[in-house]
Amino acid sequence: MDSGLTNRPKLAAFDPATGVPDMTWQPKPNKQIWSFATDVTGTTLAMGGVFTSVGKTAAKRLAVFQSS
Repeated sequence: MDSGLTNRPKLAAFDPATGVPDMTWQPKPNKQIWSFATDVTGTTLAMGGVFTSVGKTAAKRLAVFQSS
């Protein structure tokens, strides 16, 4: 049975105005995320945890994302 749900392992992004998931952003960390931080403008997200990669990129325990 298709529930219409999409799996977002460990991390997901949502449109702040509509609450709709952003299906284009799929960082896929390989292990747990323990913390998040953003800058004052909300355009940079830093995350820390026990992961060693995010997607296909090596990222030992720290990853930083910039919004477009």
